[in-house]
Amino acid sequence: MKQTEKTVTLITPHLLTSQEVQDLMGISRRTLCQWVREGKCPAIRIGRAYRYDYSALLKWFASQATSYKEPVEPEVKFNLVSRPGEDIAD
Repeated sequence: MKQTEKTVTLITPHLLTSQEVQDLMGISRRTLCQWVREGKCPAIRIGRAYRYDYSALLKWFASQATSYKEPVEPEVKFNLVSRPGEDIAD
């Protein structure tokens, strides 16, 4: 019986290490661990290590963005009070 060669292509997501995620997002190890522990950040546990699917991480990060709003100047009203004997011009 003759064996034929088969090619198997696995489509695997690009998995990032914790250090790569920290560098990519500009966050500390402590922050990343806290987000994973609280279930805020998508992570895959492999043994004792965590790995992060790049595309899932980008989708999650984009969903966390908040729209920027221009600061609003508080409306200030002044009540002019005249001293006795003074007139206040409008």
